[in-house]
Amino acid sequence: MIGTPKTPKVIDVNIPINIEKLIDLSFGIFGKSGSGKTFLGNILAGYIFLHDLKIDKTMEKGVKLLIFDMQSEYGLELRDNRGNKIADGIGNIFKDYFERYTPDLGLAKERGLKPFKINITQITPSDIALIAPIFGISRTFLDHLQTIYNIISRKLFRGEEKGLGEFWFFGLFEGDHIKEKLEERENGEKIISKLEEKLDSDLSELRRIVVNALERNVSSALKTTFVSQTSKLRRLLDYPITIDEDPVGDIVRSLLDREGSHVIISLGKYEKEMPLYMIIANLIARRLRDEILKREIEGNPPENKVIIFLEEAHNFLSRDTYHISPFGEIAREMRKKGVTLCIIDQKPGELDPNVVSMLWTNFVFNLTDKRDIEQAILGVDRPELFRKIVPTLSPKEVFVYGEAVRFPTVVTVRNYKEVEKSFREKNKKINEEKSMKEEILRKHKLL
Repeated sequence: MIGTPKTPKVIDVNIPINIEKLIDLSFGIFGKSGSGKTFLGNILAGYIFLHDLKIDKTMEKGVKLLIFDMQSEYGLELRDNRGNKIADGIGNIFKDYFERYTPDLGLAKERGLKPFKINITQITPSDIALIAPIFGISRTFLDHLQTIYNIISRKLFRGEEKGLGEFWFFGLFEGDHIKEKLEERENGEKIISKLEEKLDSDLSELRRIVVNALERNVSSALKTTFVSQTSKLRRLLDYPITIDEDPVGDIVRSLLDREGSHVIISLGKYEKEMPLYMIIANLIARRLRDEILKREIEGNPPENKVIIFLEEAHNFLSRDTYHISPFGEIAREMRKKGVTLCIIDQKPGELDPNVVSMLWTNFVFNLTDKRDIEQAILGVDRPELFRKIVPTLSPKEVFVYGEAVRFPTVVTVRNYKEVEKSFREKNKKINEEKSMKEEILRKHKLL
């Protein structure tokens, strides 16, 4: 149950959600900031988690959640506008069943989350292209990005097939600045040593070698563009990075293997760092897609379905990014392979219409922009009626329609504190049953 219908008189009726239908197809949660999206998101995530526990894994695939959590309200706690705690998020309530990661290394240590560092050997030109608009990168630079990648990774030295290889990302920056940033870090000296080994020179020579290679292989104009545009990307070196750890691989295995866990990526202090969020989400989505396709080709398909909660989805699935983000392919091609999206957004009008047309259940909170409203209610019967209702919705009131409900209706979402209490009681019961089973197995020496 997600709440009660909005009516002139209070009636004791709850609106149920068919979780099986909900997760079988992609769905959306839309609304302005503060309208109640995260409360509902946690409720739905909790119901999906409990649904997975009921599945007989010997008969059908399990269901695993992958939640990209910008404000740490799924992995840790929900807070009011003043930063005061309201209630625990789903990952905190059922923490024994969730792996919670964060790039905020201080928060990881303080709250017992797993640290997430970006393995820079996994970054591709498409990752840079996706975040480029945030930094105001020119179209000329993006048009030549693949060429720049080819030169940095393979052709630095007088046309020889030798370059930075998988460390190409560092070739976008000045060597002295890289050194300055890396020397502050625990694993920095190791990365510097690897880079200088690849470069066959001191790192301070990096920029000179790269721009000379660009001028030699392309043009002096591209060299000038390269120098001016890459300076805008220097902020990327402030993020936690690694060259040998593979948190992305660990996450994907956890999602796809039968005994794996649900996963939440909470940004912590980086909650406003959209480029970092996008890189992390892209890396995981691409590896997830590739691993599923690989396992299917090998005749060993994944043992779980995956439901991805994607906040600020228009950054990945707009008209401009839909075709270069791995989430675009997931939206188009991966439902039959067991991956569906929960698209969460304040600006549904910026989503590619093809994406919106793939959503089979929508939860629409207050919106006032006409284009946002039109996209959010796309496909509903009698849109002229609901077009007038959506701008009048109060906080925690949501218009619901689609496959997972019997009929379109406006709902007042359940008080989350009550839901949290219910989830805690269920968690206690689950753990007690788990302990009893383990005790029985130990007595029979089967554990």
